[in-house]
Amino acid sequence: MAPATEYGAGHRGIDLPASLGERLVAPTGVRVAFAGRVVDRDVVTLDAGGGWLATFDGASSLVEMDSMVEAGEPVAVVSPTPHCACVHVSLRYRGEYVNPLLAWGEVPRAVLLPW
Repeated sequence: MAPATEYGAGHRGIDLPASLGERLVAPTGVRVAFAGRVVDRDVVTLDAGGGWLATFDGASSLVEMDSMVEAGEPVAVVSPTPHCACVHVSLRYRGEYVNPLLAWGEVPRAVLLPW
């Protein structure tokens, strides 16, 4: 659900089912922009350059902050979260949140159904 205001409560991303300890790999060559705890969970943010940032909430980093990682290399493992058995993925472009599914080309076509 999109937040009503820029800093309002809401869900800015998607939850992908994942098992504890499962490895997450870099989708492309990236810099680890952040790796640490935020409130009660582990978070990793990857900077792909060009204004693109991907954040993985519920992921414990395997590499240090500011490290460069090549595509396909492990960057984190799934860690426990109080929310679900999942990894929350958010994607930002130039500071604005965008649907992470757009990066994978998996946004299904919207279909209006009759009542």
